[in-house]
Amino acid sequence: LIATGAVAMYAAHRAERLSEKVKKGPTTLPDMLLEKSVDDSSMVVVIAVHVRNATLASQLAGKRVRVCVKYGQPKGSVRCETMEVSVPVPELPVASAFVGRKPQARPRIGVNFGSTCLFLAHKQFESVIRVRLDEVRLGGGGLGEGAE
Repeated sequence: LIATGAVAMYAAHRAERLSEKVKKGPTTLPDMLLEKSVDDSSMVVVIAVHVRNATLASQLAGKRVRVCVKYGQPKGSVRCETMEVSVPVPELPVASAFVGRKPQARPRIGVNFGSTCLFLAHKQFESVIRVRLDEVRLGGGGLGEGAE
């Protein structure tokens, strides 16, 4: 009986979320272009987020990463991911393996993503852009997050 109640509550929650999405209208560019009310003379406002370069910690050397950009508040946002990029392994001088010196700060590694994420500007969304760096792995998780 408890399980049946939980399933009913989940179904009601999902139905409510779907009806909210229908009220908001299209939230992605392809959905907007499929709308019958959009023609060649219609003005469509988009938000472009350019993900060019990142300076990463050397602990990420040799790993594959991507940037996830989200537009809108949590649980009501639209996302875009960049292509995966391999973080290069910096070359250390050969002498560094033999000469004992004071530990130095690990070098930062520059990575070029060269991507642009486009979002359909929507009056229902607050102008919030959230950015997360993900390590590409099974089950992937965020390495670092930032919000504006």
